[in-house]
Amino acid sequence: MRQVLEVDPKTVGALYKKKFISYINSLSLSEVYKESITDCKFIDENPIFYIYYPKLFSSAFQELESTQIDQLCIAGYLYYQSTLFLDSVIDEGNKKGLFNALVCQEEATKIMTHLFGLDSSYWGLWDKRRNEYLRAIHIEKEFLKTSNKISIEQYAGLADFKASFGKAAIDSIFKLSAGTDEYAYTKMINSHKYFSLAFQINDDVLDFKEDFEKGQFNWAVYSIYNSSSKVSVIELNKLFYIRGAAKSLFEKAIEYLDMAINEVRDISVPIWVLELEKLKNKFCFSIIEIDNYLELLNSEIKLSKKFVINNSINLSVESAIKFMRNSQNDDGSWREYINQGGISDTWSTAFIVSKLSGKNLNVQLEDNIKNAMNFLQNSKKEELWGYNQNWINDADTTNFVLLAFHYNLINIDDSILEKWISFYRKGQGFSTYIDSDNLLNSLGDKNITNVNSWTSGHQCVSAVSFYYLTVSKNFTSVHSNLDELFNEYLLRDDIKAYWWTSKIYTFYYLIKSYDLLENSKNVNLILSETAKIQNDDGSFSDKYGPNFFLTGKAIKILLVRPKEYNYQIEKGINFLLTHQYLDGSWQNSNCLQIPDPELIDETEIYPVNTHGTSVRAKEFNRLFTTVSILETLSHYGERIVST
Repeated sequence: MRQVLEVDPKTVGALYKKKFISYINSLSLSEVYKESITDCKFIDENPIFYIYYPKLFSSAFQELESTQIDQLCIAGYLYYQSTLFLDSVIDEGNKKGLFNALVCQEEATKIMTHLFGLDSSYWGLWDKRRNEYLRAIHIEKEFLKTSNKISIEQYAGLADFKASFGKAAIDSIFKLSAGTDEYAYTKMINSHKYFSLAFQINDDVLDFKEDFEKGQFNWAVYSIYNSSSKVSVIELNKLFYIRGAAKSLFEKAIEYLDMAINEVRDISVPIWVLELEKLKNKFCFSIIEIDNYLELLNSEIKLSKKFVINNSINLSVESAIKFMRNSQNDDGSWREYINQGGISDTWSTAFIVSKLSGKNLNVQLEDNIKNAMNFLQNSKKEELWGYNQNWINDADTTNFVLLAFHYNLINIDDSILEKWISFYRKGQGFSTYIDSDNLLNSLGDKNITNVNSWTSGHQCVSAVSFYYLTVSKNFTSVHSNLDELFNEYLLRDDIKAYWWTSKIYTFYYLIKSYDLLENSKNVNLILSETAKIQNDDGSFSDKYGPNFFLTGKAIKILLVRPKEYNYQIEKGINFLLTHQYLDGSWQNSNCLQIPDPELIDETEIYPVNTHGTSVRAKEFNRLFTTVSILETLSHYGERIVST
């Protein structure tokens, strides 16, 4: 059965939260109790669906009065809160929590008695759920004592019993609806059982360290712990991920959620199914994060930490080519940078191909480029390309794909160019993203409500767009407008790089365009501005210190006028040659920054992090830095040969 949502699930939680608070405030309770029970921080720290739990199942049975459902939701949440208050008494010795728990249980009982009376068969089911909950406490203690192997079936029984008062919500809806649809009731109870097991697995993964230290049974700990082991809980938790136990548990949890969804395939419970699918998506994302974590860890282990001695241009280029060749994945992609959207494969592959497609390099890496182009052609999303295959499309990734296609003589459909041009904003240039709602949904971060900064024009993106239009001789009005825009920025000394830590990045693409356009005024201006920020040792810096990625870019800029800037070029080349690692790579530069999406201009210092905004993304494979320097050294080597 197709699950049709008649209400917006985003508003259900807010609506029932408001109803709950209004009901509590109407009671003749002490203000102290009211404040504790209606504390929004307390409510928001827990899954919001608990505040309307019975409503998740109400559509499975005959039509109920909305007031009855409202009362069930309030009673259910009061009882849920009472268990949390009791936990605070047991775990933290919070005596105040005991009185709060008693008040919540008392008010919940009043509502349930009003709904069912004293003689209803519902109370028999209530006693059953209470006994199951008590049995769960006993089972957990038995698990801690036993030396016998605990099976997943036994753990499933524990999870089901621990969620017994969740099943009480299904019991109450069933009994209020006259209790005649046994088929729907059984299906809902079974679905809830599988959900409870998946949910408990997630809880155990999240509470790994806390439960271990408190001596509480935890399936995640049980799956990896050896009582004879002397490792700390921190090391044990790390092994939990490294050995694949965490990923295996999430995969198992996804199986149980699929079973939960399958149980209700012919019953109309759209809000319930939505919650199951949301949890499944969360677990899928967790698996991706685990894979990313292991990829970063493996990269850190394998990358060289020793420098080359007695380096030369030929040796350096040969070694860097080997590094890039060995870093390519079987599917033709290169993976680099990790941020809120995960690890990039599409954007990073397109960027790298755009650097390797130059003279000489394209010959030596012909097979690698061919494989990469196959990957890019299969990675398109809705006519354009995105940061990775799971992320929405954007102008910057598409910029580099267009460049890769142009360099490798692959035809580009007019429909692709039309869609790409839609990212252009007159007077601003190209924005990275254009659909705010789509972007907010993709970010999935309740703390981010405004993405104006990410959907505004960005100079660093526009400079690449301008270069593509120039090199492909696509001299449209957009090209003219970008030319005027950058002329103005250069005149005002107002060149920026929104997504990067230095304007050198934007300069790099501008000088490529203006050199082709034979605009000597702008070329000389960019050269002068670049040369004067070189450090004494030949390197170039951002506000975080000397930077190899930027040094590679800056020397490539200066190579536009090699005779005039020979001294600066030689210093820079020497700096790069003396800092190459034995595996052919250079130190990762972490130049990609993720500004706050609400702020147009951001100048604060960003830490390196794999998540969040106002951070620098981690260049964990050294690929962007290495390929940029390789391009520069290859060009420099060609100049030596030609002279």
